[in-house]
Amino acid sequence: MLDGLRKVNKSYPLLTTKVEESGEHIILGTGELYLDCVMHDLRRMFSEIEIKVSDPVVKFCETVVETSALKCYADTPNKKNRLTMIAEPLERGLAEDLEGGKVTMKMTNKDRGKFFETKYQWDLLASRNIWAFGPDEQGPNVLLNDTLPSEVSTPGSTAQNSSLNETLISVGTGRYEALDEREGIHQARFPMGYSGRPIV
Repeated sequence: MLDGLRKVNKSYPLLTTKVEESGEHIILGTGELYLDCVMHDLRRMFSEIEIKVSDPVVKFCETVVETSALKCYADTPNKKNRLTMIAEPLERGLAEDLEGGKVTMKMTNKDRGKFFETKYQWDLLASRNIWAFGPDEQGPNVLLNDTLPSEVSTPGSTAQNSSLNETLISVGTGRYEALDEREGIHQARFPMGYSGRPIV
């Protein structure tokens, strides 16, 4: 079956497959007819096995219409560090640019910053402090480092700061990936603040 799923993935470029915690293989496509064609090819051409199919499920997405009134925060166990996060709506058209690949995390920080400054009038600090797009690499949400230099203590080594940044990015993207899986959040911006050890 896995070989059949790989083959059908190559034949249908808009198809996405994933495995749930229960072990079920989920096939995501653009519509019911599209999925019927995929299942026909999977059954007849690529795997020649009997496949049980549940009714199609349409996932509805929520979005953020105004900046959240409450700030979510989490303290580390030693109480010396604090992460904060809020949700804000994205500018109109930005989610389409993100999903369409007009701006990516593979761009240099300067080029990505210039894109946001010129097209969406973001300020220099915000446009150069984008940590991730998500929930996938090119998803319709933005995770920002919203930490001001005055909010962190004296600088540590570059290796410590780099490791800390990677950890915070994985925590932040994990937090909104979890939100996205449950609620289907689309077109949101998540500024994430930090106080404690320094961030470069």
